[in-house]
Amino acid sequence: LESFQRQGQGEIDRADDLPCLRRDGSVFFADVRATVSDFDGHPCIMGFFRDVTERRQAAQLREDIDRILRHDLKTPLNGIINLPEIVLADGGLSPTQEELLRLTSDTGRLMLEMIENSLDIYRMEAGTYDYHPEAVELKDFATGLAGSLEHLKKSKDITLTIRLDGQPLDQSPPVTAQAERVLLFSALSNFLTNAMEAAPSSSMVSMDLECGSKLKVAIHN
Repeated sequence: LESFQRQGQGEIDRADDLPCLRRDGSVFFADVRATVSDFDGHPCIMGFFRDVTERRQAAQLREDIDRILRHDLKTPLNGIINLPEIVLADGGLSPTQEELLRLTSDTGRLMLEMIENSLDIYRMEAGTYDYHPEAVELKDFATGLAGSLEHLKKSKDITLTIRLDGQPLDQSPPVTAQAERVLLFSALSNFLTNAMEAAPSSSMVSMDLECGSKLKVAIHN
């Protein structure tokens, strides 16, 4: 309450998730909004307390569920990652089959990383996420992104065109952008998936990446 006492009359101070003590000795958490006022010539603090204990418990429950899901999903996903490696080691496959198996394994590893980082989504929604971008080489990144959607492209006979700074991907020089690789992959994969699912069969979908002071992405179907 010292911060409330130091402020001038009429100024509103606030405290979030403040531990408070009930008369019976139990603790609850509250968001507090308070202001210094004058009552009959005497300074006083007038405040509004909102019990947020259930909100805190719900947030903790969500974290617990996320942790359980991450643990339970990792076991079958490890099979998806490792089985292609076993098949590749036996040999006797065509180059196309080898490429598809490696793509399956790589996509599995990416999914595993996304599961490990799923708590980040909660932190973003809560406004507490700590963003740590790194240099992402976009040419290889976009090639891998297109490869992960190969099954969807073939099922709808979609032609996917990706351009990097106005040039076809295979003709573009390497370009880097600052981003978090897993989050960027997840976002663009979702956008492209939505675009291809909504596009008519045997049509074209394009993605243009423009690298300036900020990475700009345009997707059309």
